[in-house]
Amino acid sequence: MPFLSVEQKSSDIEKLNIMISNKEALKAVVGDMFEICIKAGAGKDMFSMYRKIIIQFMEKGKQGNKRDIITLNPGETVKKEYSFDGKDELEAVIIDAETKERIDRALIVKRIMRDLGGL
Repeated sequence: MPFLSVEQKSSDIEKLNIMISNKEALKAVVGDMFEICIKAGAGKDMFSMYRKIIIQFMEKGKQGNKRDIITLNPGETVKKEYSFDGKDELEAVIIDAETKERIDRALIVKRIMRDLGGL
């Protein structure tokens, strides 16, 4: 009976493409709550059927304590809601949960909307 082994070198593996899709909206958030939309690209082979990521928040270059581990499938979009917790600016960093590779990042800025007095 023949023995078959299917493998791919880790340097040749193309992981599922992940990106923060609402970066522009995150640059001017009104209020204390914000939503991050994470979108997965199309899977090309059996090695890109899913990807586990971590959302990590940084404040002034220092690691924050909010972290989520999310599994994304090809073509999937995940929306996660967070609060500023009294901060005016944060950076969201998407990291591969297995390799710790930095995939994407977005600056999140809190804007204060002035009361226009009913105008």
